[in-house]
Amino acid sequence: RPCLSDASGSPISPLQWPIPLPAPPPGPPPHTHTHVQLDRNAFSGTLPAEWGASQAAWLQLSGNPGLAGTAFPPAWLTPGAMARLATLLLSGNSGLAGTLPANLSWPELWTL
Repeated sequence: RPCLSDASGSPISPLQWPIPLPAPPPGPPPHTHTHVQLDRNAFSGTLPAEWGASQAAWLQLSGNPGLAGTAFPPAWLTPGAMARLATLLLSGNSGLAGTLPANLSWPELWTL
């Protein structure tokens, strides 16, 4: 499993929220992040609305009990948002709440 580190190569832990996804290079996809695994990192705060524009197919945020707020931010639910998301893993985040929206428009979603 890759580990985030500082300039000297020392691991950074625990990670603090927010950690934005790096901006993709200019141009059309496929220059996107497809697998984002940030489980068990002691994150706190809310899920970032900006990730609604993500083209990630896999988003794993399990085991970050400091996360709070809605499990499905409104920006993630707008038409076209997270259109390639196939797997969303949020277990072990007791501060997240909400129900699965009836109008969920993630056509590739396979695992939740």
